[in-house]
Amino acid sequence: MEKWNTELDQLFAKYKDAVPDADASANFMPGLWQKIEARQSFTMRIKKLTQVFVVATAAVCLGLGMAVVVQVSNQTCAAPTWTFWPTHIRPIISQP
Repeated sequence: MEKWNTELDQLFAKYKDAVPDADASANFMPGLWQKIEARQSFTMRIKKLTQVFVVATAAVCLGLGMAVVVQVSNQTCAAPTWTFWPTHIRPIISQP
C-alpha cells in the first residue's frame, strides 16, 4: 500500500511540473470570458447565417408554390379542339 502512495505522489509531482499554475491575476476571469465569447461569437455567426438561409429558402419555395397555384387557377378550361377518336373510327355505342 505504501508503494502505491509513493507512486501516486510521484505522479502528482510530475503533473505539477508539467502543468503551469493558473494565472491568479485580477484579469483571469475577464480574460477567460473573452476567450469563451470569442468562440461563441463565431458559432453564433454561423448559426444566424444558417437561419437566414433556411428562412430565405422557405420564402422562395412558398413564393414559387403560390405562383404555380395562381397560374393554374388563371387558366380557363376551353373545349378541346381535337377529338379522341379519329373521324373514320367511332366507338360502338349501344342505343336503347
